[in-house]
Amino acid sequence: MKVYKETSIPARSVRTLAATLCDICNEDIDALERELNESGWFSSEVEVSLKEGYFYPEGGYGHEYSVDICRNCFLELIVPWLREHGVKVEKKDWDTY
Repeated sequence: MKVYKETSIPARSVRTLAATLCDICNEDIDALERELNESGWFSSEVEVSLKEGYFYPEGGYGHEYSVDICRNCFLELIVPWLREHGVKVEKKDWDTY
């Protein structure tokens, strides 16, 4: 026969990601993506970061700079600013076939 006893377990808080906000316009990046993704097949990712440090066979250390930028701010603000400063920004087609 198994005998059970009641045991109280205190509640705990868990930190989870609620939203990713654009560092320029402060809009919810995920909400903007959901609006563009009516078909369920649209994809958009913006990645801007710098990772630097020292790497050895035993491990390494360093730091990373990153920003969260929505698609609209990237296309409407960042790309024109880069072009104004002489950076050649290329638009390339891609596929997974």
